[in-house]
Amino acid sequence: MLNTLVITVGLSGANIVGHTNREIQAAVDRVAAHGGGEVRLHAGTYDMEDSLHLRSKVKIVGQGERTILRKLSSVSSPLSADLGYGHHDISLAEAEKFHIGMGIHIHDDRSGGFYDTV
Repeated sequence: MLNTLVITVGLSGANIVGHTNREIQAAVDRVAAHGGGEVRLHAGTYDMEDSLHLRSKVKIVGQGERTILRKLSSVSSPLSADLGYGHHDISLAEAEKFHIGMGIHIHDDRSGGFYDTV
């Protein structure tokens, strides 16, 4: 690819410094906004609290077995209120368990999985 952007992600000496899905996603989004290119992950373990949302014309390259994407344990919370049909927000009983950058999965034990939201 001519004139493609290359962005590195790692614990040090990288264009984007960090070890979570948030830093990898920032690199993917920046490369996609440039029109394509490559995200190079340095060797290390990256903590994934959400899926990586891939983009067209972006290649992700690690260092083989030295680059590990590790899914962290899930957390859960019951709702503190049931707002009913048509609402676009939720109220959690234990909101402190969550932070920006985490993926969420909302389900209803009575829906049989058909109406789950990610």
